[in-house]
Amino acid sequence: MTERTSIQIAVVLTVAIAIGVLISWAGSDGGSRFGAFPVFALCGVLAFAVNWLAFIPAAIGKTEHYYDLTGGLTYITVIVVAVLLSGPLDLRQALVAAMVLIWALRLASFLFLRISKSGKDSRFDNIKNRPARFFLAWTLQGLWVLLTAGTAFAVITGGKTAPLGIIGLAGIAVWAVGMLFEIVAD
Repeated sequence: MTERTSIQIAVVLTVAIAIGVLISWAGSDGGSRFGAFPVFALCGVLAFAVNWLAFIPAAIGKTEHYYDLTGGLTYITVIVVAVLLSGPLDLRQALVAAMVLIWALRLASFLFLRISKSGKDSRFDNIKNRPARFFLAWTLQGLWVLLTAGTAFAVITGGKTAPLGIIGLAGIAVWAVGMLFEIVAD
C-alpha cells in the first residue's frame, strides 16, 4: 500500500467517524436518555462498535463471509437498544421499529444465504487482504447503518409521541411496496 493510499484511507476513516459523531450528537437533542447518555448517541456508537468488533475475526480469517450478516445484526442491535432504552412506545414508534427489524432480518438472511452459496463476495476480493482498507469497509457499514436508521432512531428515541395519522399510513404503504420490490428483485 502506498503512502498516498494510507493517507486517503485515514482521511476517509476520519471523515466517516466525524460524520457519525455529528449525526449522533444532532440526533440526540431532546431525545431519550439512558442515565446521562442520549439513547440516539448510544445507538450511533453501537453501529460502529458492532462492525469494529466483527472486523477482528474477519480480518484474522481474511473473510467477508459475515459482512452482510453483521450489517443486518447491527440494524437489529441498534433498534432493539433504542426500543429498550426509550421507555414505552406509542403505535407509531413500535411500527417504525418493527418495520426496520423485519427489513433487516429479511435482507441480512438473504445476503448471508447468497454469499454462503457462492462462497465469496467479489466486492472484497481486492480489500480483504489489506487490513486498513478492509477496516474502512466495516467502518462505512457502521456509518451506513447510522445514516439509514437515523430517522427510525429519531422517531423511537425522540421522546415525543404522536398519532399514526395519514402520513404514517402513507409511510407504511411506501415501506410495504418497497419491501415487495426488494423481495421480487432478490
